[in-house]
Amino acid sequence: MRSQDLAWMQPGDEVDCRVDPGHRERVALFVAEPVARSGSRAAAKILRDGRRAEATVLAITPTACDFAGRGDPVMRLDLEMRAFDVPKSWRVRLIQPVPLAAVGRIALGTRVTAAFFAIDRGESVAIDFAAI
Repeated sequence: MRSQDLAWMQPGDEVDCRVDPGHRERVALFVAEPVARSGSRAAAKILRDGRRAEATVLAITPTACDFAGRGDPVMRLDLEMRAFDVPKSWRVRLIQPVPLAAVGRIALGTRVTAAFFAIDRGESVAIDFAAI
């Protein structure tokens, strides 16, 4: 398991396991990818009704899956969130499709507009890709 993933993990988090078919005693553990919620509808609701924040991109990693069945790549985004009415910043991890038009504009250190419902690990966070 990668050290970057261990830093984000909490007790009770799920991991996936892969077995090497040629050497069944060898296994690899990795962070389980969450099942995508209703995608753009959930993000649209968060952006419409949520509280505003600024997010700084700490890491961006392409994943090997496409939840939406469209051409947009699915990325894992590690973000540091800041809201004017929250005294401390917090970190979140999102795994979601990123519009192709935004892929080249997002890099380490990029600041993006976001919205959220609660201070959590990313379950209620959405990025406003239209504002990038």
